[in-house]
Amino acid sequence: MLVRTDDTNAFKSENDPEFLQVYFTIPEGQTCNKAVIVIGDNIRLEFNEPISPIGTELTSEQTTILKDNNCIDLELYDGANRKITIPCIAEFKTRAGVE
Repeated sequence: MLVRTDDTNAFKSENDPEFLQVYFTIPEGQTCNKAVIVIGDNIRLEFNEPISPIGTELTSEQTTILKDNNCIDLELYDGANRKITIPCIAEFKTRAGVE
């Protein structure tokens, strides 16, 4: 469980995996121009010309606005900039930070 206000990259070494890794596949012969990871209602992380897996960390400012239960949606944009949304590919819980 993640504590809101924490940085997910705290105490990480160079070889540690990212907090969030999103894997996807694209049909052969197709390209993916952009991927957007949407966490809850407030966090949108954009990646141009992404390569699977997409790895990312969350800052203290980002974890502060998370909810108790957080669903992760993935938006992929093809070579013609058409979007396909894959809803709730993952879910995680958080709790309030220590005062």
